[in-house]
Amino acid sequence: MAESKIEWCRYTWNSWYVCTKMTYTDVETGLDIGHACDHCYAESWSKRSGLGEWGGDRKHTSPSIWKAPFKWNAEADRTGIRDRVFWGSLMDVADIEVSQQWREDAIAIVSQCTHLDWMMLTT
Repeated sequence: MAESKIEWCRYTWNSWYVCTKMTYTDVETGLDIGHACDHCYAESWSKRSGLGEWGGDRKHTSPSIWKAPFKWNAEADRTGIRDRVFWGSLMDVADIEVSQQWREDAIAIVSQCTHLDWMMLTT
């Protein structure tokens, strides 16, 4: 990943692409009360880029993407400037349908890159 255009972070990092479309149902009435993924920018981006159908198969990102946080971490250590990384701009870290091994591998990288401030959103 390259530097981000998002103003509140310097980098974005996606361990994989695509996530589960979420809907919520009221437990008492059984009525559909909302769609957590309505207007999802990642789904729109996926359609434009041809990445794949949102809610479909997860796509593991390339080894070069998985190495990038170590480079950013080394730079932050060298300069003393903690950069913010948005982890999961095009995925959901807590996606229940992603491989547990992928998640553990990603968490290991985040845990090792201690000179970065990691931010993530999830449904």
